[in-house]
Amino acid sequence: MLSRPIPTRKSAALCGLLLGFLLPMLDIWQSAVGTPSHAKEPLLMLALLFFFFLPLLFFVVGLDHLGLGVKKMLSRDYWRSLREVAMRGVCWLLGAGFAFAVLSMLKL
Repeated sequence: MLSRPIPTRKSAALCGLLLGFLLPMLDIWQSAVGTPSHAKEPLLMLALLFFFFLPLLFFVVGLDHLGLGVKKMLSRDYWRSLREVAMRGVCWLLGAGFAFAVLSMLKL
């Protein structure tokens, strides 16, 4: 049986790095291959699903935080976990920003 991914600050930063490197590379690849304009949007949606939404859900927010539910919003455990989610979000943003900065220095 597969275990659930555990969100950490390192995994959030790695997800940000992957997003920052892979989405611009998708655009470069589509230009090089000559992807028709009607196929670019579905490919972008798939890339956003697999490189933005799912990693954000699993490695930044985490399923444990989502499992606390609305009833627990007034408890200290919820707000402690929200603080850690915010720190992982900052790590994710720093990873993506670093990747975009490297790509802009390379002028791709």
